[in-house]
Amino acid sequence: MNRKTLLIVGVIAAIAVLAVIVYLLAAAVLGPAGQLRELDANAQKWQSQNITHYRMKVGIGCFCPFYDRMPLTVEVLDGKVLSVTDSQGQPVPEDDPIRLHGNEGLLTIEGIFGYARQAIEKADETTVDYDPYLGYPVSLGIDQIKRAMDDELSVAVTDLHALP
Repeated sequence: MNRKTLLIVGVIAAIAVLAVIVYLLAAAVLGPAGQLRELDANAQKWQSQNITHYRMKVGIGCFCPFYDRMPLTVEVLDGKVLSVTDSQGQPVPEDDPIRLHGNEGLLTIEGIFGYARQAIEKADETTVDYDPYLGYPVSLGIDQIKRAMDDELSVAVTDLHALP
């Protein structure tokens, strides 16, 4: 390799190392306490929008038998689920496994905030990304036990629209 190529490779490697260091420092600084502050700030932002009736798509990713039915289209009024439809356009009744075993909490924005809070406080690793304008969680990733298999959960919220 010539000198110019070595310099370019060295600069790229230095940038990559710096990026990893910044990421690790940010994660250490944010930590659970910082994540809870961020969650609270976004929950306030969401509440200040006063959106009580909305429709959204929710994708729940897990080692679940219903993964192929995602995303769900969910309509919510005053924090209560009015209807759920799977990706094939089929209604999802209340006794369907998608809506049982704690999954119902993942079908409202308020429930997702609660789920995220619990995960930040108890899970080994939790990541949450928020809508920059409305504050609701657009993605939630939870790894309950870092070294365990099949315990990960992800939630993605898309196409949220306020309804009259």
